[in-house]
Amino acid sequence: MNVDDYSSSESESESETSENQESATTSTVTSTSCPSPKKRKRPKQTQSFVDSWLTEQQFSGWLTKRLGTDRKPQPFCKTCNRFVTCTKTGLKRHLVSKSHQTKYATSTASCSTITSLFNRATNRDETSSMEIKLCAFIAEHNLPLSLADDVVKFIRSLFPLNQTLRNVMLGKQKATNVVRQVLGFDYLHEAISALRSHSYSLIIDETTDLSTAKQLAVLTTYFDMQSFEYKSFLLDMPEIVDGTAEGIYSAVKHVFAELHIPMEKMIGYSSDTTNVMFGEFNSVSQLLMSEYPNVYSVKCSCHLIHLVSSYAALKLPKGLEDLVRDIYNHFHRSSKRQEVYQQFQKFYDAEPRKLLSPGQTRWLSLEAWVNRILEQYLALEHYFVLVANEDPTHSNDRILKSLQNKFTLAYPEFLSHQIQRLMLSIVSFKAKGPFYTTSEKKLKG
Repeated sequence: MNVDDYSSSESESESETSENQESATTSTVTSTSCPSPKKRKRPKQTQSFVDSWLTEQQFSGWLTKRLGTDRKPQPFCKTCNRFVTCTKTGLKRHLVSKSHQTKYATSTASCSTITSLFNRATNRDETSSMEIKLCAFIAEHNLPLSLADDVVKFIRSLFPLNQTLRNVMLGKQKATNVVRQVLGFDYLHEAISALRSHSYSLIIDETTDLSTAKQLAVLTTYFDMQSFEYKSFLLDMPEIVDGTAEGIYSAVKHVFAELHIPMEKMIGYSSDTTNVMFGEFNSVSQLLMSEYPNVYSVKCSCHLIHLVSSYAALKLPKGLEDLVRDIYNHFHRSSKRQEVYQQFQKFYDAEPRKLLSPGQTRWLSLEAWVNRILEQYLALEHYFVLVANEDPTHSNDRILKSLQNKFTLAYPEFLSHQIQRLMLSIVSFKAKGPFYTTSEKKLKG
């Protein structure tokens, strides 16, 4: 290449360079003077709630669907009580957040499943049923309510694997409340329902408690045709201040009025044979029949038999009853005398039984102490021969003299035969079933 060619190429390249510079300058000026138009922003896409999120395992238990402020369904966290971002990513972020996990753990620990609630309710019902049955057993057998705690512990020791027994919590106070507020109300409701639909009879009797307060026992009896049984209910035992016929009758009317039991269904009345109850002019029976003339009044048969036997016994010598009381007082609270007498019982083949004292109001005890004297008569006679020789007191001499009297043994034998007939009649009148077909044969035989 010669010098001319090189210079020409150099000049061409310079010219191209200058042209390029000019074009760049021109484009710069053009771009500065005429700006290009702005790009449009794409509209933000909103995620709609997907119902399948509710069925996913990771979201179950806390995710639910609620309407948001725009009236569109939005994901809502029941645990945190707030809306969550409506994206699956937002749900996952909320799931792993510390606040959600803390609240969810707390709510899970405090809440139980439906199955556990049903099981707990079933166990509670079984426990309550067992407590009620135990209280009913104690009340039926007239046991002290203070035994409730010890009975539960004893049954637990017999069945240590029983879960229901472990849940039973029954003490004296709770047993008292169960008897009064559960069994008592159920018993009273049954009585009221039965007496409202049946004809019934009334039995009343006065009594005195340990605080010498007068109380009136109000009982009703009726015959249930469905079960074919004779049933009785103790309605109430109100305290009475006025022991006259008017006071007792007003107390009876108040009991029936308070329980809403119609007295028009009353067909019978019975009580003891005192003047207040069965007097000829001013008595409870007269007041009752004046208002309800269809009521049939019957005096207590057992009281009548007791009065008859008491008046008949007045014709017997008083020494017989004094003898029985002296013998009882001789052995009463003396273990040494009882030990000596047991040797006489063994020698004369008498039953090793204690001697009884006659009671004033216990009618059935009369037969028991007469038969006990006859059973132990020979042993008693020889025992007091020894005692009178070793300790010749007036009491011992009097007892020995009575036992050696030949007429003393005849009176207990006579009483034993007659009292047996009286006791049969009393037991017959206390029977729950009908006895008219057999009572005559028993009394005459």
